Amino acid sequence: MLDCPIKKDLEEATELGGAFSKKMKKVREEIEQCEKCPIKKTCKPRMDFNLMVDRVVKELNEEWGM
Repeated sequence: MLDCPIKKDLEEATELGGAFSKKMKKVREEIEQCEKCPIKKTCKPRMDFNLMVDRVVKELNEEWGM
C-alpha cells in the first residue's frame, strides 16, 4: 500500500479545524457583549478580527470554490 504524501497535513488541518471551530463558537458567544459596548463601532480588535474573517472567507471562495 502506498503511503499518502499529504495524509499528515490533512490530519493536522483537520485537527486545527476542530480547534478553530471550538474557538470561533466561544468568540461568537463572547462577541454578543460588544452590543452593549460604547466603542463598538470603533473597536480596533473587533475591526481587525472582522477583517481577518472577511479575508479567510474570501480566500475560501476564491481558492477552494466554496
